[in-house]
Amino acid sequence: MCNDGKYTVRDLSGQKFNMWTVLSFDSIKNGKAYWLCKCECGTTKVVCGTSLTKNTRPSKSCGCLRSTTRHSIKHGFKGTRFYNIWNTMKQRCFNKNKDNYMYYGGRGISVCDNWLDFINFKNDMYESYIIHLDIFDEKNTTIDRIDFNKNYCKENCKWSTLSEQNKNKRR
Repeated sequence: MCNDGKYTVRDLSGQKFNMWTVLSFDSIKNGKAYWLCKCECGTTKVVCGTSLTKNTRPSKSCGCLRSTTRHSIKHGFKGTRFYNIWNTMKQRCFNKNKDNYMYYGGRGISVCDNWLDFINFKNDMYESYIIHLDIFDEKNTTIDRIDFNKNYCKENCKWSTLSEQNKNKRR
């Protein structure tokens, strides 16, 4: 049970509702309990408890599920940081109009065939991404190639902090 002195509410910490995981009690406003929650995409947000527990107009996610494009309906990640990391990785390797192409695709670095499909990338890297996020936060979680002369693939990639990644550069 959580208590703010005036109200006592059932503790939802650790429970999962749709894509939300409740992290902790936040506050009571206008007689309603609010909870700090983390979406599966990594976003944290304060959410009203009734929108988690009631079936009428439930909060299913931070908004990452709202995208209406056909591709994003397939996985619900379009517009998330995780999806953008995947997309940017592909752009570096395949888009000759990108400023940093010469450091990646321009010198032969590519993305493995399996990771050209976002779902495969998600299946290989999402769990470790969430673990890294929990420890180092979103801004300090970057995809990093273990051997900077080899391609992006499950065997050659890991999540690194910015300072770790800066040490893994060609000189």
